[in-house]
Amino acid sequence: MSAVNTKRKSAKTQLGKAPQKASGSAQWELLNRDLWRLELQKRAELLTEVKHDPLKIDTQLKVIRGALPRPAALDEVCSRFGLSPLELDCLCVIALADQAPRLAKALQTHTKSVKGRACLALIEEVLGEAAPACFAASETLLRRGLIFIDPLGRRYERALFVAESLLDYLAGQFALTRDIESCLNPLPDPNLTLGEPVAISLGQNYLKALKSPGPVHFHYTGQDSTGLLETLRAALLSIDVDLLHLNAAALYDKVQSWDEWHRHLARDLVLVGAALIVTLPPNMPPEILHRAAMIVQRSAAPAYLIGGKITPNMITGLTPLDLPEPCADIRAAIWKAANPILVPSSDAEFSAVGAHFALTTDQIRKSARQVLIGTHDTLWNAARAEAGQVMGHLAKPITANAGWDDLVLPSAQRRALAEMSNFLTHREQINNAWGFSHKSPRGLGMAALFYGASGTGKTTAAEVLIKEMSPPGGAPIQLFRIDVASLVSKYIGETAKNLDRVFQAGARAGAALLFDEAEGLFAKRTSSNRDSLDKHSNAELGFLLQCLEDYPGVAILTTNMRDLIDDAFLRRFRFVIEFPFPDRASREAIWRRAFPEQVPTSMLDYESLSRPSLSGGNIRSIAINAAYQAAAANMPLSMLHIANAMRLEFAKLDKPAPDHELARWAS
Repeated sequence: MSAVNTKRKSAKTQLGKAPQKASGSAQWELLNRDLWRLELQKRAELLTEVKHDPLKIDTQLKVIRGALPRPAALDEVCSRFGLSPLELDCLCVIALADQAPRLAKALQTHTKSVKGRACLALIEEVLGEAAPACFAASETLLRRGLIFIDPLGRRYERALFVAESLLDYLAGQFALTRDIESCLNPLPDPNLTLGEPVAISLGQNYLKALKSPGPVHFHYTGQDSTGLLETLRAALLSIDVDLLHLNAAALYDKVQSWDEWHRHLARDLVLVGAALIVTLPPNMPPEILHRAAMIVQRSAAPAYLIGGKITPNMITGLTPLDLPEPCADIRAAIWKAANPILVPSSDAEFSAVGAHFALTTDQIRKSARQVLIGTHDTLWNAARAEAGQVMGHLAKPITANAGWDDLVLPSAQRRALAEMSNFLTHREQINNAWGFSHKSPRGLGMAALFYGASGTGKTTAAEVLIKEMSPPGGAPIQLFRIDVASLVSKYIGETAKNLDRVFQAGARAGAALLFDEAEGLFAKRTSSNRDSLDKHSNAELGFLLQCLEDYPGVAILTTNMRDLIDDAFLRRFRFVIEFPFPDRASREAIWRRAFPEQVPTSMLDYESLSRPSLSGGNIRSIAINAAYQAAAANMPLSMLHIANAMRLEFAKLDKPAPDHELARWAS
């Protein structure tokens, strides 16, 4: 059976329009078979000396056409392909060869038949001298693939054949040409996965395309190909149009002659009245991308190319299919539909994961299955794990254990961080309920710049902040540290691709992105444009600015080189927070927090420890090294161990150690 279904759903769709009467109804099938048989008999009598009353056959045909619930298959073919009465006669005479013996006998016994089939000599004798002109390569019968000619023998003695799929269609059966059917993907069940407004928009786009002077070919580059396919099928079935879904990966293995295959495809699409859709899995080779795009472009009917990065030099004439990304309510509905009944979940949980994770339909259903089989205990954890896989090698998840008590900062900086922590809690209210997202889709996320000397707590502050953040009804969000070294490429255009991949994946994961030591990405742009490298570098920086402004989540950049940051970036940041080098009081507070309660200590002088000018990062490094020394000596950690560890730290910093102070501690 074909992957395309001829029977339409009998129930009304949610688009508000009932599908038309099923094309395979018993009444239509019976009457269509009788009409096709009479039309063949009418032409068979042209081949024999025995004649019946032609008026009687014409009267019967008129009665049958009046009783048919919809046009007969033969009439549909004449209408769709624009066949003239003479071309119709030619088609019917050729088709006699493949009928039951009673009908085929007149052709098989004719003196000019070739192995029981019609040829041009027979056609000319029976239908007149004008008939052979219908078989020119530029005419409909051959050009549209309705008939084909045996390539062997003299021209007027070559056997003529009707395409197999056309014979099936005329007999009221549905079948595609085998070389087309072998390249098909199964169709999903029609479903309003992406929502009724999207389905209505798709249906309207298709109807507009039908009225266009030329064929319209759509290209969808969104992420949710499964959701689109299900919604598109529901939309088109509501107007009695089905889909022919080609598997692009199978084309190179199964197609021998592209020209012939294209003719077969074009013919079968018209026969079945289907819209063509070609889906491209990720990472398709360029030659398959090009071939798939060509198939869509050559379609005489509306066609859809789903996925794939099609460049202008590869193909032109594709109309972008701009659809809104599914909103939180739509994603929540997909979660609810995908959630097995064995997994108890509340509507609040569906709303939480739908609002936070912008996963595709496939990803949502996969996550729901993970909960069912026990791989994850909650939908939130399953969604976060699925979203994390999308980030790839350019980002690494961070598990933050530090809390506010571990962060020593001046009061102004702590207030700014506290304000940032309110972002997720009130994002939905500000953006949607209060209408900021309707004014502009840009700048709705929260980008922040943390700058200051190394070791002043920038990364720790990001971890503490994200740990405290949680959307309503959800768990804390995941923080990803972006590998800036892997992000930046020496090859032109690759950095922009990596940025696009990271920000898109981050948006789907609802993740916070931490660009540590980001000055390599965000350095000042050059104004000289002296060569192509300068131009591409500035273009990539411009793209980065756009990504920051469009990102709907949290993006935190840290740097110890504030002066290298381009001023154009500053307005993209909701917060710009300086992390000052700790003063003596702050250093004492950091030292008091440096050792966990479980560490045995002996007579630590925190006031003295605060005198050397060290950052919080240096203090943490000294504390850990001193703990190792104490454990090795099987002694409580003392000032002696800290003095030894501090000498190593100053040597690492290539600075002179306060030897007088350290000697006093050691004694």
